[in-house]
Amino acid sequence: MILLTVLLAMLLTFNLYTIIAKAATGNPQSTVFGYSAAVVVSGSMEPTISVNDMVVSRSQEQYAVGDIVTFVSGDSLVTHRIVEETEGGFITKGDANNTEDMEPLSPDQIVGKVVWSIPAIGIVLEYLKTPLGMLCLILIGFLLIAAPGWCERRQAKK
Repeated sequence: MILLTVLLAMLLTFNLYTIIAKAATGNPQSTVFGYSAAVVVSGSMEPTISVNDMVVSRSQEQYAVGDIVTFVSGDSLVTHRIVEETEGGFITKGDANNTEDMEPLSPDQIVGKVVWSIPAIGIVLEYLKTPLGMLCLILIGFLLIAAPGWCERRQAKK
């Protein structure tokens, strides 16, 4: 019970941190201890990474051909594989795509190398980032804290 409450509190704190960090810095991807998480919204990396999978990326000093990286492209994040390194930067391509990405990728665009992927968890995480999802998270936490006291009082009355 306590472990679940702590986990919910950590998730709520992380959600609030990412929302505030994005608003304050304008960066589409905030990091915690060098790690960042993103939910995949396209099938460009199928079958390696699917839609609604969550990818966890970690900033690296160097990247190599074959690394799957998350990078900033315009106002969004993209997760693709590095297929070539040139003087102009890295060439990336989604595993399911027929062609390479149009623009070479400079190292400063890279958020990090994908170090972990959690299948389908993105559906739940995206919901929890909404105002209604956060409210549900707070209510569940409140119930987990209050329920034992309610049960004890009820038993004491009997």
